[in-house]
Amino acid sequence: MIIRERNPMNAPLANSIVLSMSKKLRPGAGGDSANQNIFQELPPEPVVPSNICSPLLTLFDVPPIELARQLTIIEFARFKAIKLWSRSGSLKDKAPNVLAMINAFNEFCTWVATSIVTQERIKDRVKTMEYFVRTAKHLYRLKNFNTLVALLAGLRSESVYRLTFTRAEISRKSEKMLENLNRLMRADSSYKTYREALGQSAPPCIPYLGVHLSDLTFIEEGNPDMIEGLINFTRRLVFRVISELSRYQQTAYNLHPVPQIVDLLKREGGRAASASPPLAVEDLYRISERREPRGAERKDIL
Repeated sequence: MIIRERNPMNAPLANSIVLSMSKKLRPGAGGDSANQNIFQELPPEPVVPSNICSPLLTLFDVPPIELARQLTIIEFARFKAIKLWSRSGSLKDKAPNVLAMINAFNEFCTWVATSIVTQERIKDRVKTMEYFVRTAKHLYRLKNFNTLVALLAGLRSESVYRLTFTRAEISRKSEKMLENLNRLMRADSSYKTYREALGQSAPPCIPYLGVHLSDLTFIEEGNPDMIEGLINFTRRLVFRVISELSRYQQTAYNLHPVPQIVDLLKREGGRAASASPPLAVEDLYRISERREPRGAERKDIL
């Protein structure tokens, strides 16, 4: 266990408690051999702050690498739960786990934007943006493309993107990293760059679900099951998409859950890490305009 020290006196206690609890939450703990994942190597030790057991803990106390890991553990559980569905019925009925993953995507995207826009001082907005860029870097290294896209969408949301002075003050390193990640996940040519990266990614991996749902929708709507009484073999395309997603569902991440961080992330889309819950788009934009009014100069911004 790697402790990011704030109070060295607390580090040994935090170290002991978190390691004990995280072992209990590891896949297969509790003797369920049917669901146990067999790993050839030990997982990396969690990197946690020394105030990990404090009731005042926020996600911004958590190092970006560990936030990315815990986000990935939670996201993989959602992804793993998705099963093949039929055409008939509503999305809620035929694919509740797909719907859960979509809702979580949207909530996280909104929480990212809320976390930035609700910071009153520009230096705090810059700090928050850079924190998320570093988290995005680790999500990419973990090949968690779905959460990566949600985070990038939050950074590109209208209420954040219009904060010109804030964006201008992030470090060149963070700016370059953000440019590279946006280039990877851009929608040009049907996400060509992302598809190439995914094709080169061995499991464990979490694909960006939106791309593959779009593929399935296009195939479903454009190719009937039967044509003039004959089976339409273009339906093999559906099988190909499903097979690719299923392949990535089979290999879990070899990571330690950290219960305190998992709890924070699961509390209503990250509300525990923010002074206020994720806000509606209209409210975010209104606050954004107060942070950096139209026509304002840098000297006018706190």
